[in-house]
Amino acid sequence: MDILITFLFIGGGFAEVPARLQPYEFCTDKSQEYITYVENTNYKEGNGQVWIHGTYNNKKIFATYCKTLDKKRMVSYYDPEYEKNNQ
Repeated sequence: MDILITFLFIGGGFAEVPARLQPYEFCTDKSQEYITYVENTNYKEGNGQVWIHGTYNNKKIFATYCKTLDKKRMVSYYDPEYEKNNQ
């Protein structure tokens, strides 16, 4: 199933990445293939900062979600039987 993964960035902005879900694959698992985790060098225990930042193209991510290519439906999981029966 072809989808768009949207990455929302801290401080504003977003990126949309086309991807393909395999049968019975979750969107969250697919989005992990595009995320790089970077250690926050400013982190110290108790300072209120996060230890690790998820990034895409060197921009810090605060959320991701997936939609169909036509952007009409949200996608979390690809079940081929469901898709076949609901078209």
